Amino acid sequence: MKLIEKSVLVIGATGGIGNELVRGLAKFKCRLALIGYKNALSEELKSILAGSYYHFWQCDIRSEEEVKKTLKHIIERFEKIDIIVFVAGIGLPMHASAFSSKDFENTIKINLIGAGYWLDIIIPHMLKNKCGTIVGISSMASFRGIPGNVAYGPSKAGFSNLFESLQSDLRPLGIDVILIEPGFVDTKMTASLPYTPFKISSDKAAKLILQAIEKSKKKYRFPVKMYLYAIFLKLLPAYCFDKMMNLKHVSDPRKTTGKNGFL
Repeated sequence: MKLIEKSVLVIGATGGIGNELVRGLAKFKCRLALIGYKNALSEELKSILAGSYYHFWQCDIRSEEEVKKTLKHIIERFEKIDIIVFVAGIGLPMHASAFSSKDFENTIKINLIGAGYWLDIIIPHMLKNKCGTIVGISSMASFRGIPGNVAYGPSKAGFSNLFESLQSDLRPLGIDVILIEPGFVDTKMTASLPYTPFKISSDKAAKLILQAIEKSKKKYRFPVKMYLYAIFLKLLPAYCFDKMMNLKHVSDPRKTTGKNGFL
C-alpha cells in the first residue's frame, strides 16, 4: 500500500512513537488527523508539519462521548479516513501486592476500551468506502504475564486478541488490519523500567511500523532478538519461568521480589 497523500488518523500523536510516526507520515504528504490527550503538538513538530495538511484535536479517549464527538468532526473535515493508527497507551508498573483497581481500570480504558470507541464509528465508515487500514500498536507484553505487570500486560493481551479477531472479520471485507507488537522502545514509558533488553529508539520503531503498513503485514514484531526472547519466555514451563523471574513463593505477597519490565 502506498502512503502518499493518504488521510491518516493517529490516536496518540503526542507520545514518543506517535510523534515519530507523524514526522514520518508528513514525508509522505499525508493528510493528518492528530489526536492527543493533554498536550498540544510541540513547536518542533509544528514546524516540521508546516506546509502539511493537518489538524490537531485534544480528546480523552476514555470518554465514549468525547471520542464520538471528535471523530464526527474529523470525518466532516477529512470526509474519508484511509488509515487509523492506534498508538495511544500508558504503562504503569503495578505489583499485585499493591493492586489498585483505579489504576487497573484506567489502564484498560486507555489501552483497550478506548480503541473500541473509535472502532464503533471507523469500521462502518471504512465498510461504506469499501477500503481502509486499521493499525494497532500493541506490545510483546501481551505474550505472557510477568511480575509487576498486572495492568499493562492484560490490557495489551486484550488489545492483541481484539486485532486478531478484527483481522478475521474485516480482511475478507476489504479492510486491512495490521497488528504491531514491539519490544522495548525508548520513550518516557520505558525510561523508569530497570530492565529493557534490546531497546530501540522511537524513530527507528516508527520507521519499522511505517514499513509494515506499506507492506500491509498482518502481524509484525520487532526487534527480532526481543521477539525470540519473548517466545522463549512464553514457552518456558511455569517452574522454570518463575525461577528465571527470580520469584520467591512466600505466603505474604508483599515480600515477593522480582525484576519488573521484562517485556
